[in-house]
Amino acid sequence: MLNIETHADDSFSQEQEFSFTESSLITSVSAPSSRQNCFFYASMNSISLVDSRVYKPVTRIPVNSSLGVITSLAYGSLLFGSSPPDSASEILVASTSRGSIQVYNMRYPLLVNLWQQSDQASITRTRLGQRLESIPTLWTASGNNRVYLWNLESGECCRSLQVGEQSAVELNHVSLKNLNESTFGLVDSHMPVYQHSINAMVMPPYLNSYSPYDPSYVLTAGGDRCVRFWSFEESEPSYTVCSVEKSGVEDYYKMEGTVCKCVEAKRDIATSSRSSEVHPVHPKAITDMVVTGNEKEELLLTSCMDGVIRIWK
Repeated sequence: MLNIETHADDSFSQEQEFSFTESSLITSVSAPSSRQNCFFYASMNSISLVDSRVYKPVTRIPVNSSLGVITSLAYGSLLFGSSPPDSASEILVASTSRGSIQVYNMRYPLLVNLWQQSDQASITRTRLGQRLESIPTLWTASGNNRVYLWNLESGECCRSLQVGEQSAVELNHVSLKNLNESTFGLVDSHMPVYQHSINAMVMPPYLNSYSPYDPSYVLTAGGDRCVRFWSFEESEPSYTVCSVEKSGVEDYYKMEGTVCKCVEAKRDIATSSRSSEVHPVHPKAITDMVVTGNEKEELLLTSCMDGVIRIWK
């Protein structure tokens, strides 16, 4: 853990380090805003709530391995059924590599809902709705370039959006060499070929009060090297919103050895127009994305596998 309030100009100070006797791969970490000094982490077959004041897990939830490896965690408050407003329960949503979504009531804690995507694609990102008290929704992004909108109470899929063929980035062909016939026989010819994975999903911090959803759009980025806009109110599935040729990239950061250099890029002050052309914003897969700034001036940051961070305005 790093202390972000008492850091030097060029580094953070390490506050604590957690090391458990359980030797297992940690697949996801999440920190609930309603619980101070606590955070969640998911391993191969369990979810643990850790209290940083006592240096150990205080709650452990076992997860059936048949559901897949936990890939993403989300935490919030939700009213179940016709419960009174003051009895909202804290929920934990866990998504897995096999497309299953698990909802836990953390008051007990108990598994209260479980469902699976029809295509069983790996879920890479999950985000809870910002108005859970009125619209209990969940957004998920999958390893097949799809975005889903779910009802948390019923598990119903409200919307399913996919990258259109005209705006899709072609997958690179990977040749399989030196494999004998018996090895090929182990591969099912009917296995689905998943599209580019979505590695980042962000929601706008400012909501449209007239939208039936909360919010009405999301931004995603991932293996196809594009930043995509998804609207839940339009019939068009997605389109790219950032490109080096059209939009206002201000500068970018690049690692050269152990030195991080900022390079000022030429900026086109004209606002980017909506286009059906595909404009990858990075030469390699985008690993993460975040929105920062305020309502007057928002900045979009994207990072890439080649060590470059671009800042978009």
